[in-house]
Amino acid sequence: MLCLNEIQKIDLRNWLKDQTNSTFTISGFASSDGSSKRNKELANTRIQATRQWLIANGIPEKNIKIKVVGINEIGEKGRRVELEAIPLSSQ
Repeated sequence: MLCLNEIQKIDLRNWLKDQTNSTFTISGFASSDGSSKRNKELANTRIQATRQWLIANGIPEKNIKIKVVGINEIGEKGRRVELEAIPLSSQ
């Protein structure tokens, strides 16, 4: 699992300040371990934590989309959150 250190978080916050004309898709991935229901709950919890962090760091809520990815769609990579920034001008 990749965790950001404080310097990386500062760099990410600075980068986010330049992304005011972007939308963000947060994809939360489930795992094949345990029940499907529990894995979707965990994926949603990770998504919501990421969403709240983005909002707290200046990204408007209307610019954030979420997606829970099921076990059958992910292969073997397992539980994680991926963040994709898409400039509004390219949509």
